[in-house]
Amino acid sequence: MRKSSILLIFIILVFRLDGQVINNINLFSGISFSKITWNTNGLTLYERPIIGYSTGLKIGYLEHNYWTCNTKIRFYQLGGSDKVTLVDANGNNIEDITTRFYFNELGINATIQVKYPINKFIPFIYLGPRLDFLLSSSQSFKDIEKNNYGLDFGIGLSYHLTDKVFLTSDIGYSLLIRKIVNKTNCTLNPDINMLIEVGIGCNFLK
Repeated sequence: MRKSSILLIFIILVFRLDGQVINNINLFSGISFSKITWNTNGLTLYERPIIGYSTGLKIGYLEHNYWTCNTKIRFYQLGGSDKVTLVDANGNNIEDITTRFYFNELGINATIQVKYPINKFIPFIYLGPRLDFLLSSSQSFKDIEKNNYGLDFGIGLSYHLTDKVFLTSDIGYSLLIRKIVNKTNCTLNPDINMLIEVGIGCNFLK
């Protein structure tokens, strides 16, 4: 019930805020660069970063000359990797392999984007709150937090091919507040969550 209420509030903000409808929609895709800290029984696991996917759409509303409001709805991957040494029956090392541990997440944010148009180029910075919802993971956990919250911030650049069509690229960082697992003998905390994305969008009110 609580999760449904939060999603409903975000949907209301996205589709109609202060009587103004959607200005533009931008489809994007890219990569996530993430790192986790997993401590269990005194051991640290999967402490190396991984590269995953990130894809979704960005909706713009409340368009003004030097600022706008946006909401991103994205599917992305968060996790870490570790090196495992394989041994034979006699205990001799055979080879080292890298294993990955990851979460598939749904992330939703609402940001204020400050921009400065220069002809067809528009550099911008953005900042705003985010919510994350766990969809699946490569390993099962008990007492796992299935939702998280935090802050999104980043920089980017858009280029208008026409009055209707534009290209975008941005680099963002997501600061997540809650631990994914928080037990006496096991904690799992997201340390780094960087997102690099490019996209193509369409203006509706031009």
